Amino acid sequence: MMNTVPRPLAALLLLAVLLTFAPGGCMPPPSMPRYAIPPIGATCKIQIRRDALGAGAAGPIPPRTDAFNGAETAVSGVLKQFTTEWIVLDVAGKEIWIPKTVVLLIEVEPPPEGK
Repeated sequence: MMNTVPRPLAALLLLAVLLTFAPGGCMPPPSMPRYAIPPIGATCKIQIRRDALGAGAAGPIPPRTDAFNGAETAVSGVLKQFTTEWIVLDVAGKEIWIPKTVVLLIEVEPPPEGK
């Protein structure tokens, strides 16, 4: 005799798994510490992975360089949204959506004193 999970319970378990791992959520999972996310409204500089920009080179490219061979390697702006797949910056009134898969590092400016 085989043990089976009743269909309604199996469907509920499947739904729970899908919702837990579904992409596109607005925030990381609750298990991720809050300090792991830059604060919304912070001024950030996103350094893009050099290989994602096609900057293959024989020599190293410093991680905090703003340009390489005349091409920008970073985007600066105000953080609007941080999802499981995207980082959204406000750059001079325009939204710039950066896929997290191309991010090398994020520099966050500390807030002014007294804030």
